[in-house]
Amino acid sequence: DLVILEVTERYIPLLEMPPDPQLSDTLLHDPKSEIISSTLPSSFISGEKYNFSVTVRNNGTETWNSIKKIKLCIFFDEKDIGYHVNIPPEIEIKPGDVYTFLIKDFPSPPNGTKSLEIQMVEDGIQYFGEKQQVNIAIR
Repeated sequence: DLVILEVTERYIPLLEMPPDPQLSDTLLHDPKSEIISSTLPSSFISGEKYNFSVTVRNNGTETWNSIKKIKLCIFFDEKDIGYHVNIPPEIEIKPGDVYTFLIKDFPSPPNGTKSLEIQMVEDGIQYFGEKQQVNIAIR
């Protein structure tokens, strides 16, 4: 118990500090997105790689960019498998803008996977906006 108390006491001054404005400015306060179109395959051959695109619209009130860690997330069977597609550093997606993510060399999902889903994510914070699901078959 003494060791836990000692470790906790070290961080109390940090908790009393005001939030880092650089960090808090990166959080989205009103994230909204719409999936305009996608070319997600519905059939895969095990071991093959695929290219497809996903077009989204920023329906929120804040600009998306790589600094804010806004990404496209691809799920297998409603589970985030960690496949997140970055917004390139030179791109800013302003409210109302449409952007197309180009996914190249996407690996075939594992055998037994029944669906793929796509949704925007503020990495490490929250999923947001419309989510699209495609039932798939793997041969």
